[in-house]
Amino acid sequence: MDPRSAICPICGRTFTPATPSSKYCSATCRHEGRRQARKAWELRTNYREKQRAAAQEYRDQKAADAALEAADAAAREENNRRRRQARQSAKATAALEAQARTGDPLAALSLLSSTGKKDTAEYWEAFKAYELAQAAARPGGRVMYVNGIAIGDPDFSLKVTITIQETGRIIAAFC
Repeated sequence: MDPRSAICPICGRTFTPATPSSKYCSATCRHEGRRQARKAWELRTNYREKQRAAAQEYRDQKAADAALEAADAAAREENNRRRRQARQSAKATAALEAQARTGDPLAALSLLSSTGKKDTAEYWEAFKAYELAQAAARPGGRVMYVNGIAIGDPDFSLKVTITIQETGRIIAAFC
């Protein structure tokens, strides 16, 4: 064997290297040698598993980001819906207040009813005004009673408020 000859680690042929650092006999063997070296490196360093894990982590992060964005969008939409509802409620309340100022008893009653003040004398005064306005339209001249107190009683609102506080209930009837 020639002192300058070498054996190709891929195909096992003897060859004369073109340079002292030549390891393979041909470009094909050099390519195969690089491929094998890469495979060995991948196995040694667990490269493919690391790549799969990194790709999965990326997909998981993207999914988490998308879920977070969807939750944020839903929260923004809910806030917008609440704001629209509050604006509409404020407009309706303003309209009721304007009607109540003009003397509309139903508007005053609705306004107080929406605030949950059914146990106040103010509410029952508005109720009385509304019922007296409606009494003219009722046939038969029937009188409305609340907790046994006639709507025409001068102290109607005060007496009804007291009976609600004492009994905790409201009973309305026509007689």
